[in-house]
Amino acid sequence: MKNYQLIFFALIALLILTSCTKESDSKKTREQLPVTKNSQPIVLVPGTNGTANDFDDFIADVSKIYDYQPEILRLTVNEDNSIIHSDEPLKKNAYRPFIVIAFENATEDGTLEQSQRLKTALMSLEKKYSFKNFDAVGYSNGGLVLTHFLKHDANTTKIKLRRMVTLATPYNYLSMDENGKEKKVTPLPFHNELLTELLTDDDSIPQNISYLNITGDIDSDHGSDSVVPVNSALAGRLIYQDKIKSYKEQIFSGKQYSHSGIVNATASEKAVMSFLYGD
Repeated sequence: MKNYQLIFFALIALLILTSCTKESDSKKTREQLPVTKNSQPIVLVPGTNGTANDFDDFIADVSKIYDYQPEILRLTVNEDNSIIHSDEPLKKNAYRPFIVIAFENATEDGTLEQSQRLKTALMSLEKKYSFKNFDAVGYSNGGLVLTHFLKHDANTTKIKLRRMVTLATPYNYLSMDENGKEKKVTPLPFHNELLTELLTDDDSIPQNISYLNITGDIDSDHGSDSVVPVNSALAGRLIYQDKIKSYKEQIFSGKQYSHSGIVNATASEKAVMSFLYGD
């Protein structure tokens, strides 16, 4: 009988030890975002035909990765500049909330107009919450919206962009022939009218911003993410490099970094958050 009791208590002890070890390992491997003095919001701008819910999976993923619950505010700016709020207002002194800004007109050829709606939303946020700065993430054409805003409207708003990340933004549209596969973007085979316009008066872009330009390369051949050529995304270098505080690029290779997948791929999610929470 004593032998059975000894075996029973030994098993209990082993289970407790295993549980403690797993909990300890979990705490060791759990990733944490650094605490920063900056409490500004992270503005998320979706791409063509995007909605205020397009970043739901991204937010859910980073919440799990870093074990925290950010505040979220989803907005849609209408053609008449009225704003639809999909969530309760942010709490006073909200720390690094996610604010998704979508547009009633989210068509592919409407990025310039959308940048003006972005300005409307930012001015509203500044007035309501007294935000002085913000960080931003633009997916696909959302990056073009942010670039148009920086060129045409950033210097006329009180709220200022600090850090920006774009994911698969097509600065030189989608043609492989016009972008090529050469691992340099100077020169590209062809500059379309969009890139030509963005390169005009590029001194108007505020200098005190840091920018991480991310794109995918599904076949690891410097080709495309299945939609946006790698060099089209990297054409952002022509617009920003040596003109702003910091410009960086990161190419993720593999099928998981397709145009639709890169927003929710763990490695690219971590790259975004690490950059936004940098010094």
